[in-house]
Amino acid sequence: MSKKNKLMIGLSSTAIPLLAAVSAKCGGTVNYEDLGKDAKKISLGVSFSSGQPQWNTMASLIKYYNEAHKNDKHFLPVELKHLGSGYPEGENTVITELKAKRNEVVNLAFNYGSLASRLASSEMRDLYKMDKVLNFEDNDKDISVDLKNINEQFARANSNTENLPNNGTFMIPMLKSIQVMSANAPVLQYIFKTFKDKGAKFDESFENSTKYKEIIENGKGDEDEVKKLWGEFESSQESAVKSLTISSSTFENLEELLTFANIAQKSFKNSAAKNSRLHILGVDDVSGLIQSLPYAMINADANDFFIQTGLVKNKTTVNYKKIKDKNNKSVKALSEIYNKFKDSLIAKSLTLLAGGEYTSSYQTKHEYAFGIGSTAGYRHNYIPDKAKKVVFTLKDTAVSGEKDTEFKNVIKKTKKGIDQLLVISKGHANKVYKSTVDIDKLDDKEKGSLKYSYKSLDSATDSKMYEILKKITNTDAKAKNNNQWLLFLREDNESDIKAAKGKGAEEVGTVIETKISGASKYKIFFLNDESLLNRKELSSKGTLQENELIVFAVPGKWNKHNEKRVIYSQGPSLIGISRGAKPDRAAKNFAKFLTSLDKIDITLSKYDKDMKKTEDSEDKPYKQVTPAQFISDAASYVFPVKGFENTDTSKITNKYIVHTYNELKEAVTNKNVVIYEEPAGFHSSSFRESLGSAFNQHI
Repeated sequence: MSKKNKLMIGLSSTAIPLLAAVSAKCGGTVNYEDLGKDAKKISLGVSFSSGQPQWNTMASLIKYYNEAHKNDKHFLPVELKHLGSGYPEGENTVITELKAKRNEVVNLAFNYGSLASRLASSEMRDLYKMDKVLNFEDNDKDISVDLKNINEQFARANSNTENLPNNGTFMIPMLKSIQVMSANAPVLQYIFKTFKDKGAKFDESFENSTKYKEIIENGKGDEDEVKKLWGEFESSQESAVKSLTISSSTFENLEELLTFANIAQKSFKNSAAKNSRLHILGVDDVSGLIQSLPYAMINADANDFFIQTGLVKNKTTVNYKKIKDKNNKSVKALSEIYNKFKDSLIAKSLTLLAGGEYTSSYQTKHEYAFGIGSTAGYRHNYIPDKAKKVVFTLKDTAVSGEKDTEFKNVIKKTKKGIDQLLVISKGHANKVYKSTVDIDKLDDKEKGSLKYSYKSLDSATDSKMYEILKKITNTDAKAKNNNQWLLFLREDNESDIKAAKGKGAEEVGTVIETKISGASKYKIFFLNDESLLNRKELSSKGTLQENELIVFAVPGKWNKHNEKRVIYSQGPSLIGISRGAKPDRAAKNFAKFLTSLDKIDITLSKYDKDMKKTEDSEDKPYKQVTPAQFISDAASYVFPVKGFENTDTSKITNKYIVHTYNELKEAVTNKNVVIYEEPAGFHSSSFRESLGSAFNQHI
């Protein structure tokens, strides 16, 4: 199959029986009023990690609600439950538990439309003899929630999600984010300064712009570190650099940006080197980017797009038939983008990250000039002033990684006379199981930790783990003097694996993550001490500081000829899982609180996985804010209630939130700026994966 044909992804559009019902009423033999009558609480399922801003935001809201609303007619206390690492795993957790008819299924979940589509499927209705997707609308106005207070541009998921009926409120878009292009000022300053010295032209209006001045001024502080990291100018690039004209357009149209990136990648000795860790542009979610760009290239005309939605028997359908039509305008546009991406991927100026990797992990060490990712990840994109990042390098190699990420401390624990291998990540001990482990026989605590654990893939790795356990001397996860490590390298990272073997790191074998979906495979190496390692603590020097993080809009056009600029909108919605009359009404009551325009006094605190306030919590009080305003500021999302575009952002310190408000306001007020949000359905996840894989094949 040719590479071009690989892009012509064909997904079956065979109609799924659309028999899911719309409301809390039930059919079949189930007595809805009796179902769940003994419920004592309800749960909200999330994919946020404990202690992180989004988790803390929801935990703080739940703490407030459980006290302030305990006398409500339909109140049941709410608990927060972690469903897995990432939204696909969260979705699979809900569906797996439903299929197994487990009692621990959550009542509410923050997730994407594919979860709502699966809940509304005939499979679920046939299994339960009732509707499993919750309609938040209710005859009781005190608990009924609809979309009247939501800006209409962000309410479309209810009509663009497969299997959902045309009437009702099944998804509440509370946590909206967009993509942002973050720029590393020290790296860009060095590139701009060098290019200017070598004869590149800079457009006068760009040179006079606030953005350019911010890059030059804020990027000076770490110039020596960047120069040392990226190396001197590569003289063979002089003519290419002289031909460049850099303007605002360079960073507004992706085709131009990739051309700039290709030249810049080759212009410095260390970035031009084979197997360099340095790159100009990293993209966290290529599937989203390569949908929004063709959409811009066809003037945002949904009728010509390769994903189509429709109505059959009053229920939404999603099909992908047009992706196989190579004469379709959007498919031609996608092919043009593909060819340019291919060149940039081969040149290593562009990288596409996947499997839980984020550009921010490397950009904070000055290894990228630009990164495209979600606005929800603001605090991961810079290093706080007082924070230190520990980086290890395998001596005399390019193999490098962070403590708790690629390099994990290793300990052993003895249970029932058997030694077990554990790795430490940010103070938490997670197991590395043998290939023979029976997951079903693990206790509840171990099952709850599977999303963070690993499993050997074969008996050879099992045997080597047994040998390694004899050498491990540490048993305390919190020990500060532990110098024994496991190095985790992705299975496809052939160059680093070869270098680690050549340097004498002891190969253990291959392991896989035990999380439900999106599991990655790793080659692991044991380091008995740090004699093969160089340790470096990065602080303000050598890392990206908050003032050095510059915010750009993601290029919303492919080239300057595109009339419409497209903003890719994303973020989970609140989705309900019907469990019976009593818990459903309690879930609606909580949703009513979250969408209320009433102002409250609330404190943001840091909470652990058990909803207990942590010792290092730095409480932040909020006075007279709506839940929507609290969510937006504390969780780095925008809750798009009507009038959100009038929000005063002058006191918001989160640059990504300010940027999100500005971009979404532009979409609401400017007819040439449009929002694109993916239609969701049974095949949407596999379509995204296939689309991303077609572009990722050149990595």
